[in-house]
Parts: sequence; C-alpha cells; structure tokens
Amino acid sequence: MANARQLRLARLLREFREKAGVDQQQVAKHLGIHRSAIGHWEMARSRPSKEKLEQLLDAYGVDDEERLHVEQMRADSNKSGWWTLHKLPSTFEPYVGFEADAVEAFNFEITMIPGLLQTREYSRALHRTARTPLSPLVVENHVDARARRQERLDEDDPLVLHVVIAEEAFLRTMGSERVMAEQVDHLIAMSKRENIRIHLLPLNAADHTTLQCGFSVLRFPQHGDVAFVDSPLAGHIVDGSEQTGELNRLFGQFQQAALGAAESRSYLATLRSRYETDA
Repeated sequence: MANARQLRLARLLREFREKAGVDQQQVAKHLGIHRSAIGHWEMARSRPSKEKLEQLLDAYGVDDEERLHVEQMRADSNKSGWWTLHKLPSTFEPYVGFEADAVEAFNFEITMIPGLLQTREYSRALHRTARTPLSPLVVENHVDARARRQERLDEDDPLVLHVVIAEEAFLRTMGSERVMAEQVDHLIAMSKRENIRIHLLPLNAADHTTLQCGFSVLRFPQHGDVAFVDSPLAGHIVDGSEQTGELNRLFGQFQQAALGAAESRSYLATLRSRYETDA
C-alpha cells in the first residue's frame, strides 16, 4: 500500500488538475504520455519523475511556494518513516504517516481514550482486548509505536490536539482500577498543556452521540484535511473534501455539546474518584 506522502502527493496532483479545469486526457496529450500514467500518479500507484512533475506543475500554473512544497514531497515520498519499523496494521499505517506531518488534529472517541493521550499501561490493556488476539510481542510493538506517536506533542513546534471523549470511554475498566486511575491522572496533566484541549461529553449531554465509532481529522500547513474513521471491522482513510468536511462538522457539534476545558478537567477529577483512592 502507498505510504502517506505518496497518498498526499497523489491527492495534490488531482486537486491541481481539477483546479486548472483540465481532464487527464488533456494533460497526457500536453505531456506526450499515455493517460493511464496520469491516473496512476493520481492514485498513488506510481510517482512522476522530477522532470514530469515540473511539467505537470507548469501545466497547472502552480506558484513557486507550492512548487517547492510538492517537489519536496515527491523527493520524500519513497523515504520510510519510523512507523514502518513497527509493522502496524496496513489500514492504519498511512494515517500515522499523515499524523507525523500534520499541524493540528481533531479526535472524537466513544469507547476508548485517544491514542495520543494513552498511558503505556492503558494502551497495553487495550491491545490485549483487540478483535484479533495478539501475541505479547506484537502488543509491546504496538504500545511502543503509540508512545512514539505521542512524541509529536512534545516537539518544539508540537501537534495541536483537540479531543472530545464520550463518558462511555470511562465506564469500562481497562486493565484494572489502578490503570484507569493513572490514565485519568495523565489526562488531567495533559489537559493543562497549551497545545492540548480535552473536552468530555457526559452521558447526560443534550446532544449526545449515536455514533458507533470514533474518528480523527488531521490538518496540514497547505491543502486539505485527511481523516481516519474506525469501525468494528477495520479503520479506513478518508481524504475527500466532502467527507472530511462532514467529519469536521460532527466534531464541532460534539465539541459544542461537551464540557468546556476547565469543566472537563473538574469532571475528570470526579471520574477519578470512581477508582481506588490509593491507585
């Protein structure tokens, strides 16, 4: 499967062509190549050479600033990110690659704590309850990968993270009461960071969700959003502007119905009392 940079490059080339108001056949004729090559580039089945990319950007009238960005993306598209070493599920690995380049993330979760905010013990307990049984070695590999993802929150120019967590995520004890208590303590601490905004959606919220799965939307310095939607069978990447726009609308709706940042922190302290006081 194509990696995140290849997918983003493919999407940008499609967007540039559509904005220029030309079809694949017209571009292919202009470049003197077969139309299928344009299709392969726009589906991330292959990537254009440096020369062909320059010709494409000329044909689409892309400005100098964007050209530098796209040309660098093409140059980086075959590089392996750290995530490839962890052998993550094929449906999720591209998302981690997108996440590494994003500047802002919007995450809504119903049944679990968002991955970027999980403690190692919580993450370990969660992976042990995976749909498909995982060996202890694979569990530790996934826990390490999740911890590595969290480093984006600590960088000099950190990822800005917005999360809405439904109260259902706290109703099921993951691992043990001690694990849950430590997880809530971690959420309270993380909620005090400038780049992290945590909102809780109580069960009694007027606009409570009927969704059955969580989702994340990633924002980039240039061009459109990319999302990941989880499901009982498998997650999948969403990169169409219509679909990501709808997910952004849903996130805004849930965020509005949820408690404010300060109220959420207080509510977390209340939830903490559900677990053993000496945890």
